[in-house]
Amino acid sequence: MLQLFLVQLKQRKPIITLLLVLACLISTVPQFFLPDLYDTISGQVPAIRHFYLIPLSSFTHSPEILINHFIGNILVFLLFGSITELLIGSSRFAFISVLTFISTTLINIWHSTDGVAGHGASGICWGYFVFFAFFVIIFYETKGKFIFKDIFLITLLVLMSFYLWGIPLLEVVVLGHNFFENFGQVLHLISMIVVVPFVLLWRKSIEHRVLQILNGEEIYQKNVLKNLPSLLLVGILLINVYGTIETVRFTNKYSAPLISHINPPKGTSVTDMPERIIINFKYPVLIHSEKLITTSINYETQEPPSFRTAWIDEQTMEIRFSRRFQEKENLMLGYLMTINTKEGIQFKDVTRIEYK
Repeated sequence: MLQLFLVQLKQRKPIITLLLVLACLISTVPQFFLPDLYDTISGQVPAIRHFYLIPLSSFTHSPEILINHFIGNILVFLLFGSITELLIGSSRFAFISVLTFISTTLINIWHSTDGVAGHGASGICWGYFVFFAFFVIIFYETKGKFIFKDIFLITLLVLMSFYLWGIPLLEVVVLGHNFFENFGQVLHLISMIVVVPFVLLWRKSIEHRVLQILNGEEIYQKNVLKNLPSLLLVGILLINVYGTIETVRFTNKYSAPLISHINPPKGTSVTDMPERIIINFKYPVLIHSEKLITTSINYETQEPPSFRTAWIDEQTMEIRFSRRFQEKENLMLGYLMTINTKEGIQFKDVTRIEYK
């Protein structure tokens, strides 16, 4: 079977598959080299005026498991994507890819409650498994038990089973997570569900194509990039490239420390601190968006000093304490801030304050 596929792929390059892989590479490679801010911006739901950032969350990958996530999705594109493109043709394959992209992206944005859309190209490529499964059924009906002697096909079936069942079982049974805790699993299901009607609609065509592959017949292909689905997909990919370039630019510009000045300066002894801290930020902050995520106050008296925050203006925050700190006491606070850039991009970053 591997040889039959290679013969066909040599005659008909899976151009759409290769374009999708290229899009993943372009958007994901910066994650390996740039600061975390790239992940932050590329993974958020942007404002309408920055629509060119919308595809990014569907072509970048989860920073927590970046290498595994990236390689896993690339394998799905190259193996199952190229086979699906061969089975249904490049035009229909482009249509399916656009369909799964739009479906999972919109649902992901709708599900987002904190402005974070998440990461991963699997929302696009998981639908290819449905076509491959249908191919296996037709192959079995045609060749019978011979299917179990085809090492390449068995390898693909094992790999597909791992993706569809192994990973969810690992998360649920071994790690004890709720299935829906990882919303990516929901997107995988959606990606597969939305393509089912088209598997049924194109059934006869796919059956004919499978027989052509098994008989080694040459498959005729029209000009790949002269149909609406392919042009639409290419447009999405070009928008993604532009969004990647802009995100790299934003990252390089805004990844420096957020604080431009703090009074008292860092390094000041805690006993020399006044009862308030004034923080000046380099960029405007969404006022009252600060979220206290870390608090550590070591104190010598029975009562720790209480504190509250107030905003003098959109770039100046005040932290006022109920009393001055004493010897052997120390302070560490961490705030998650929402930054407003002059380009209209919002992103979250952590500001930490520490005195000993």
